[in-house]
Amino acid sequence: MDAHEAREESEVVLKATDDNDSEGLKITINSFSLIIFISAFLYLLMQIFVQRKLRFLQARSPELDTKKLFVMSVWLACVVRVMSFVGLGALQIASVQVNYSMENAVSAGDDDSVDQNQAFYDKAVIVLFDLPDYIIVSTYILMVLVWAECFLESRFHTLKSSYFRKHWLIIYMVFNAILYGGQIVLYMILFLSEDAAFFGVNLRNLLFVIVTGINFVTVFFTVVLYLYLSFKFSGFPYRSSSAKRNFAKISQVIAYWSVARVIWGVAMLISFENNIGWVSESDNSLISLLLIVLFIACELGPIFISLDYSLLSIVGLSDGANFGRGLGG
Repeated sequence: MDAHEAREESEVVLKATDDNDSEGLKITINSFSLIIFISAFLYLLMQIFVQRKLRFLQARSPELDTKKLFVMSVWLACVVRVMSFVGLGALQIASVQVNYSMENAVSAGDDDSVDQNQAFYDKAVIVLFDLPDYIIVSTYILMVLVWAECFLESRFHTLKSSYFRKHWLIIYMVFNAILYGGQIVLYMILFLSEDAAFFGVNLRNLLFVIVTGINFVTVFFTVVLYLYLSFKFSGFPYRSSSAKRNFAKISQVIAYWSVARVIWGVAMLISFENNIGWVSESDNSLISLLLIVLFIACELGPIFISLDYSLLSIVGLSDGANFGRGLGG
């Protein structure tokens, strides 16, 4: 069985024809299309779940703090993921073939015969697939800041917590400005430039490397912050055994987020090295299945456990709870 026959087995093709047009409109539903819409549905459910949490928090207090900002960032990430999945799914159903792999990226800019519409679709897929990754990374950094604030709240100390919060928030704002500002510039060059090159470097390759490398950079930052806080506050005891236990639970959540970011980065790195196109290889059922597993394990899983009711109680987001008492005990 050759690749063409294998693809036909994994596709359902619907055609609308008339007497004057033997071809008609062809709608293709393959394994990738199904995975995309299943993923969109899962993220939509998560968006509704997060929105309920956000409304509750807003009713409790209209003030904006780091913890509420984290929940808002999670909501935004879910919204953008749903929109990107719907866009990708629409392209697949309309049988629009796109090139996302790095091998195509290297040669596409040198071929003068590349159809302009096809080139636009290829570039649009890069934005649809990669942009939500940056929002997830930004959300991860916010979760790290929430964890760092809990670190301060869990211990007796004589240092000013407001000093640390102020500087952490400034670092987060600068990080976001560089992250999103840089991407806006690169995306503009990607769509406006015919050869899609940035100082001689293929932009598709550069964007892929950035979205992969940023995961490792942020996890490295988290490890450095953990070592810094552990050394800085090593002489200060926990407020109570409950505070120690609650902080350990939050640390487990951060560990899950960090491992998930590393797994995602490794998966993207492997796909880069082996020229695996997550979108362009839509006829490969194994690639499609692996993709939804990555989404569940590396994004939906961390988000869900971060918004667990008991965890929200620990970090002081729920009624009648503070970090010192947490779950009680």
